[in-house]
Amino acid sequence: MKKTPGTPRFRALLATVTLSLGFLFASNLEAQLLLSMDFNSKPSGGSASPTEAGYNGIAINDANFTGPFTTSFSGLSTSLSSGTVGLTIAAGTSLSATGTLLSRDRSTTTADNGSFTYQALYRDFIISKDTTTGLPKMTIGLSGLNASTEYLVTFYAYDNNNSGAISLQNTTGTGSQSGSISWTAGYAFNGANANENAKFSTTLRVQTDTLGNLTFLNTTTSGAGFQSILNGIQVTAVPEPTAIALVIAGCGILFLRRRHRH
Repeated sequence: MKKTPGTPRFRALLATVTLSLGFLFASNLEAQLLLSMDFNSKPSGGSASPTEAGYNGIAINDANFTGPFTTSFSGLSTSLSSGTVGLTIAAGTSLSATGTLLSRDRSTTTADNGSFTYQALYRDFIISKDTTTGLPKMTIGLSGLNASTEYLVTFYAYDNNNSGAISLQNTTGTGSQSGSISWTAGYAFNGANANENAKFSTTLRVQTDTLGNLTFLNTTTSGAGFQSILNGIQVTAVPEPTAIALVIAGCGILFLRRRHRH
């Protein structure tokens, strides 16, 4: 039987198609968190400091060592063609720089309370002691992401023992996105603000190169003049424009249908 507009069967079919589109593309309309990294401090012969819940812990020696530092993460989202994301941290202005790296644990950082739940993330950090290029610098590299694809990359930086500031710049190809983080030593996370976890962070919207790589330059702009720090990184996938367009088209069908009925 032919399904004509206005009949119950046609309306049921339209509702089914619309719901199917919604379920199929809803996940693509939301930013998808792919990877969370927490830099933990590890003393010689001891255990690394705690990892923030929901993060991948990265143990960094608390004694000086020559960079770069590399690690990788597998078993991530099926949306990644490679399945594995690589991380490189170097002390200097390139991923091959061989400056000194180390870590620190500030166990006296305010304990979790109220809306603040990032004590384990903010208590420790990796340090670049690059002193050969003027202001201390740290180069951060991510590999294994999808080629020519947009991501949101969030950086966290805070030192409970020293006031300071850093700038983060996307140096992938011709990227010009940048952000900054500044903090005051001994800041009391009072838990009253729902954004306390993100207080010492900045997020850059960037696009990978044709190999699926991203690079960033972390520069100390004030504070301890010999080091650039980083507590953690999060990588989030940006919704695909095609998925958004399809859902909008589905909404347009509904609108036209309702208009026809009236």
